[in-house]
Amino acid sequence: MSNPGQYFYRFDPQPDASEIPQVMPSPFSGATPHALAVRAAEELKTRLEAGSDTLPHDFTQKHRGKMFGVLVVEASDGHIGYLSAFSGLLGDQWLVEDFVPPVFDLPALNAFWPAERAEIYRLNREITELTDGEQRRAILARRAQVEEQWNRDAKDIDARYHARKQHHRTVRAQLERIPDAPEAQQALAQLASDSWDNYSERRRFHKRKRQALARYDDELAALDAKRHALKAERARRSAAAQTKILACYRLENFQGEACMLDELFEPHPPSGGAGDCAAPKLLIHACRLGLRPLALAEFWWGRGSSGGGRHHGAFYPACRSKCEPILPWILKGVAVDPIPLFGTAETRSDEPLTVYEDEYLAIVNKPAGMLSMPGRNTRLDSVHARLAQRYPKATGPLLVHRLDMDTSGLLIMAKTLDVYRAMQQLFTERQIEKEYHAYLDGEPLDDEGIITLPLRPDPDDRPRQVVDRLTGRPALTRWRVVSRHDGKTRVALFPETGRTHQLRVHAAHTEGLGCPIIGDILYGRAATRMLLHARTLRFNHPVTSVPITVTADVPF
Repeated sequence: MSNPGQYFYRFDPQPDASEIPQVMPSPFSGATPHALAVRAAEELKTRLEAGSDTLPHDFTQKHRGKMFGVLVVEASDGHIGYLSAFSGLLGDQWLVEDFVPPVFDLPALNAFWPAERAEIYRLNREITELTDGEQRRAILARRAQVEEQWNRDAKDIDARYHARKQHHRTVRAQLERIPDAPEAQQALAQLASDSWDNYSERRRFHKRKRQALARYDDELAALDAKRHALKAERARRSAAAQTKILACYRLENFQGEACMLDELFEPHPPSGGAGDCAAPKLLIHACRLGLRPLALAEFWWGRGSSGGGRHHGAFYPACRSKCEPILPWILKGVAVDPIPLFGTAETRSDEPLTVYEDEYLAIVNKPAGMLSMPGRNTRLDSVHARLAQRYPKATGPLLVHRLDMDTSGLLIMAKTLDVYRAMQQLFTERQIEKEYHAYLDGEPLDDEGIITLPLRPDPDDRPRQVVDRLTGRPALTRWRVVSRHDGKTRVALFPETGRTHQLRVHAAHTEGLGCPIIGDILYGRAATRMLLHARTLRFNHPVTSVPITVTADVPF
């Protein structure tokens, strides 16, 4: 075994044999980490609070928060301890004392990446300057000034044009009453000439205005063309650099196998930052150092994430988008719990209960733990698959909307494509009233309110959603407290919009209810199930226009 002393923190006192897990808990479990992993995490948190030369004690105030991780391991001499890691870079550093190094070949990366990065950064600066730099602002300011002057003159031109036009109409009407008079014919001819001159004068003015502004538009277009060329150059360089970077990621596993990082993501490219999270760093280096992994824990340290989904000191499971293709491969040869499904497997055999049906629609009560749609994971059951089997003559996409796998409650099925489109229109126009019930892990300060936090997906940690006031899609939820008991709260939730994970984020976010839904492993803590239920639907039937109200009893 290689000497692990540089990274290995030995527990003192050593744990009893009864405290050591025989099977490693899954890194993707949303449950509280194993007690030894929690112990290791608390020791690391103490070190983080104390600070060091490489990690100042005011890190949490000066830096955006970061995910840290610990891996409890057994050395070949039987001693139990742990390794520590951070996700990505810490400050601007890949190498920080006492933390395991990155997975990739750092010397190989340093042979080309600093120069490539400098060139990409230069392109970024030039693109930013062309997008909103001094030159563009100066052109826009001059254009606005010129346009403002032309617009002032245009008001006079347009007013004179319309006054003359009205005058010509009045005179023409008078002359047309005496069409046979010689002077009338002559006057009408002159009037037609004057009208044309009036029209031509206005037209020439607006042409000169366009010509005056075209100079500035051409200058802006030239900047845009240069910017687009630089973006294309940046994309080309980034793609070439990414190919070189991936060639630096050679992974090993506990069965003695080796592969390149991109092989684990085929046929798609790896997610951004894949391989740089704390979990793969820890497991790869345990493998390289000959240490047996026992338990893993990852926690957020520092200021909360911008989307509100990460909180200082809280534990989180490994991210699925970047780590799910990697960690199971590394852990080959290790006794480890299987990756948990989002939901409870024992409910998969339950039959969705039909609570309403006519010749156009069916509404079913989906159990928690069952997918609405099958997606890519063909191992799992789904409401859609069962409805397709039950109604083989139905046309169209069948399900009008979806519920998260962990959410129970009402789902609408349309038996024809026309009814499906009509129901979609009702959802689009917000003509369907939805009421959910949830149990919250905590107590909101108020008894009712409205939450308007815009949401977008987190591309680095799908399927998580984050709050983003700049690019997020509008999301609105009305809510009221139903009951409070022992620090838990039952609430009724009335979503006006239907964003992914809307109720879950609006419940958990500090600017929402500030209390995650019990059992929500993405935004809160694990439990037997997530206590969220789609209880009531109200809408006018898309064919008969008869008001329909359907309710499914809350199962918790």
